[in-house]
Amino acid sequence: MDLLSLEKNDLQARTELAKIYQHQGKYDEAEKILKECIEINPKDLNSRTELAKIYQHQNKYENAEKHLKECLVINENDLNSRTELAKIYQHQNKYEDAEKILMDLLSLEKNDLQARTELAKIYQHQNKYEDAEKILLDLIGLDKNNLQARTELAKIYQHQNKYDEAEKILMDLLSLEKNNLHARTELAKIYQHQNKYEDAEKILLEILSIERYDCYAMAELIRVYTYLKKPDKCIQSFNSFMKECDLRKKRKRVPQAMFNNIFKLCSMFKKPEQAQIYFKLYSRFLDDRNIKLFHRYFGY
Repeated sequence: MDLLSLEKNDLQARTELAKIYQHQGKYDEAEKILKECIEINPKDLNSRTELAKIYQHQNKYENAEKHLKECLVINENDLNSRTELAKIYQHQNKYEDAEKILMDLLSLEKNDLQARTELAKIYQHQNKYEDAEKILLDLIGLDKNNLQARTELAKIYQHQNKYDEAEKILMDLLSLEKNNLHARTELAKIYQHQNKYEDAEKILLEILSIERYDCYAMAELIRVYTYLKKPDKCIQSFNSFMKECDLRKKRKRVPQAMFNNIFKLCSMFKKPEQAQIYFKLYSRFLDDRNIKLFHRYFGY
């Protein structure tokens, strides 16, 4: 803001300000800033791409697609807008359109790592695991420290029930970056698939020691305690977590999985009073599905 008081039309400052609003979920403020950027410079690609991301976060895919296509009219070789456009098609399950965009991108820049990663995801969604595996192994060949490629490769092995291979990939990844949360989360999933719930619990508690407000890890931990038949330990952990976690500060929508899982646990272990406490405290954060789930289980 100080910078803009000195130079009100500085596009980079405006774009960074829009990113701050975006991270806080203030999409209207971010959108306004970026539209002003486009008014200042109608050919600015960065502001259009960021605007498309905002629309993507709100599932306004048509608006996002429109702005990214405008980027390609301005510069048909812009790699960033092509990658974002492919993501939008993926979100809508338009895999052929997404694949075409990425293949065109790779014809312009054959070693583009992000494009290759997104292409591997598309093949994974279509259960084309061999194609996805080849892409990711090539990626790791280009960049042996590519953590995202290693994580995606572990997912592919997991989908094929190749748990030993998946575990090895993730353990190698953690040797490169010991606090990688995504890798730890995938590792916990692998242990759950093999009914190694104590191992999964250990991993998830490690995640929460690194990032104590990780709602996804908490959701998985509730699931693990359900399988281990430890409702009291689960409720104690969940209560401690929620005491410190301010859901109002979540960047995007509040993750619903942990509420879904805690209601299921309370139902399974006959703890309706505890479920009612949670509903009373957090009902304003629940989506329609979780509200209906609560009423179905507990009849309130």
